[in-house]
Amino acid sequence: MNTPALKGGDPLRLAIAVSALVVAGAVTELLLMAGVPGLAWPLVLAAMVATVALWRPRPEALAALLLVAGVELLLPVHTGGGRYNDWLLHYEISLHYAGLPTPVDPGFLSARTPLFHQLAGAVLALRADYWVFQLVAVFLNSLWLWPAGLLLGERGGGRARLLAVALSPFLLAYGVYTWPWAFAGFFILAATYLAGRPGRMAWAGTGVAIGAAFLAHSATAGYGLGLTAFFAARERDRLLPALGMGALTAATQLPWTFAITGGAGPLGVLLAVDPVVQRVPVDVWLLTRLLVVAHSLIPTPPLLRGWEVPDTVIVVFVLSLPGALMGLLLVARRWLRRPGPLPWMLAFGAGLGLLAYPPQQFLSGMLDALFPGVLLLTVAVVAAIPDSIVRRLLTVQAGLAALFLAALALVSALPSGADPNVALKLGYGARFAVEALTPVPGVGLLALAAVTGFIALRPAPSSPPSAGSSP
Repeated sequence: MNTPALKGGDPLRLAIAVSALVVAGAVTELLLMAGVPGLAWPLVLAAMVATVALWRPRPEALAALLLVAGVELLLPVHTGGGRYNDWLLHYEISLHYAGLPTPVDPGFLSARTPLFHQLAGAVLALRADYWVFQLVAVFLNSLWLWPAGLLLGERGGGRARLLAVALSPFLLAYGVYTWPWAFAGFFILAATYLAGRPGRMAWAGTGVAIGAAFLAHSATAGYGLGLTAFFAARERDRLLPALGMGALTAATQLPWTFAITGGAGPLGVLLAVDPVVQRVPVDVWLLTRLLVVAHSLIPTPPLLRGWEVPDTVIVVFVLSLPGALMGLLLVARRWLRRPGPLPWMLAFGAGLGLLAYPPQQFLSGMLDALFPGVLLLTVAVVAAIPDSIVRRLLTVQAGLAALFLAALALVSALPSGADPNVALKLGYGARFAVEALTPVPGVGLLALAAVTGFIALRPAPSSPPSAGSSP
């Protein structure tokens, strides 16, 4: 398996793209505060186009992106695995940043950092349909493929490796669902990649990516703290550039903190986070920590009546840690232990996530807070396994992905009224892409994904022997 050569400009291009998205989000907020949110969309679209141009996705990345987009365009509703309401909640939050009326509770606006919603909202100012939000969410949630490909290439990857990561049912589920976790994962992977590159510019870029991850989802803070702690313990020359740029990046949203809290600022945002709002007595909090861990391993969400079997499949992959890592546990478990900053990031990310996880949500476990850790670990393991294991893992992941997508298709086709998400969809008039655009684009994207994946996996042609070489 050939290894793609890394180019010297990869870190710079990635850092520029991260910065462009951060700046676009910050300007969107300023224009909203100025009363002209409709002026933000040219900048946001330019940042997205620039990101693609800087990325230059290879066939394997395009195949993975097209697969997620095709599935997204065919879903008539987001459901399965006990998930409820979040797909609509993030759409409603984004409408706020479009300057449009929204029924979302103001507390949700200050409890969730805004970058994902600012970028989506700028596009919704052009057209506010839910299917437009779906398209933007798929794009943002697929960006993690870029730094993942760089990390895989850096450690001797090949084209099959990225697909072996992207076909994880857990990662597919988070790419299709319209919330910001996979977008935040893009910044976490970008920080990890840039942290391993030489030079102060790369270290500064690490800080920008850490700050951007927090702005995409505040629950990534533990993973950023873990990388910062690694620098403090092992790479102190990298600490100050990363800390400085991380703080500066977070500071770009200071106007947001005052606008969203009615002038209270960062303190008002802190008081709006779930652990503060849902505070409970210490003994109850301790008990719920045990239950959160237990349900992260063996989840017990409500199942959809009539579709218990496919819904159980979704539950296993989406809400249980063994299910999220199933492909690795079946094929590559001996490579699960990785050196470097990864253990620090996993320990801080999972630890802080467990401490802060809302006590009232113990039944569903904390797989959402573990998403960045699962993504990091999956990329690291797939980068480390020998070439002889890659194809085996890819085959297993493809089989698991087919099982998951079949289950998702079944539960999404439930009759109206049998699923509370359907009631939400009808009540709020959310028009999905399959209804607005017909199934044709979705089917076409899936076919294109298959063709692109085939091209990506074709054996590279052998180089002819050089003149004068021995046969």
